[in-house]
Amino acid sequence: KTDGLFDNAGFRPVGETDTHSIDIDIDINVTERLSLNVGVPYIIKRHTGIAIHNPLLIVPPQDSKFIDDGKYHSGFQDARIGARYLLIDREFKVEPFVTISFPVSDYPFFASAAIGQQLTHYEFGSRFAWEPPLDLYFVSLTASRVIVERTLGHDVDHWRVNLDAGYFVLSNVIVRGLLLVKQGGGLETPDDFPSRTDILWFHHDQLLQHNYINAGGAVDWLIDDKLSVTASFLKQIHRDNVFALKHAFSLTVSRAF
Repeated sequence: KTDGLFDNAGFRPVGETDTHSIDIDIDINVTERLSLNVGVPYIIKRHTGIAIHNPLLIVPPQDSKFIDDGKYHSGFQDARIGARYLLIDREFKVEPFVTISFPVSDYPFFASAAIGQQLTHYEFGSRFAWEPPLDLYFVSLTASRVIVERTLGHDVDHWRVNLDAGYFVLSNVIVRGLLLVKQGGGLETPDDFPSRTDILWFHHDQLLQHNYINAGGAVDWLIDDKLSVTASFLKQIHRDNVFALKHAFSLTVSRAF
């Protein structure tokens, strides 16, 4: 849930967005070290407030569906295909990965209620983890560079860093602290968008920086060797040219076969 926008002019009370998602994700172990991953989220989203995106007000008018009508809109967003390789498998682990994500439907991107940016992303990175086998804690850091499909010649490539620290409070229960960071290029509002009716403004949701730092926690319940449940909660502690995240809650069920 978001409750406004932060940009160069400060906080703007432009309304609220409510987002619900179901993420289908499958990992396939090709070898003991090489794994493949495929996934796609189904997004349900609505926007209520004053930040209305009407494609008919763009000059010339754009053939895009108007969805900032206060109702929920939904669809499959961007499919993910990736591979990772466990390069070092000791107490200190190194696992480089590559992922490509691309839209699977022609969903509108010019809307506060848009389910995505309608852009292809290429992500290259690695996970670094310290997992002592006889201790009750672990720490992992994942860093990656995301190369984004160009829009009107502009660069919105960015870095992503995720920090995850966990502790076994019971043999099958883990509590974790989470820190998610996204920092990179892109345009800023209102400075880089003098007009609200030109083609640049039509693509502004694809071109903004969308930089943030989110922090929170999670609890993992290891039901048995194959089944686990994770509940997590995040709040935004820093934002720049992005909707202000009020809170995010997720529930994940993982099943090994």
